[in-house]
Amino acid sequence: RQYHLLMKSRPSSMTKDRIDKLKSLGFVWSVRTDHDEMWGHRFEELKRFKAKYGDCLVPQRFPPNPQLGTWVNTQRRHYK
Repeated sequence: RQYHLLMKSRPSSMTKDRIDKLKSLGFVWSVRTDHDEMWGHRFEELKRFKAKYGDCLVPQRFPPNPQLGTWVNTQRRHYK
């Protein structure tokens, strides 16, 4: 957020000097995984779930892997 403010020439606690220092360390700006990579990862988790439980009926709030439950629910919503 602060970087975007700086790019719009608005007041920001992120300065060009701070950005340069972070870049010099090899700072990673985005920690999000590529969408396709994450989809493939969740699909592999779903395959393991099916192998263990015999179906793909992952509860939306699946305690051992809440992210998988959310992902499966999202896939169902996108199908509609």
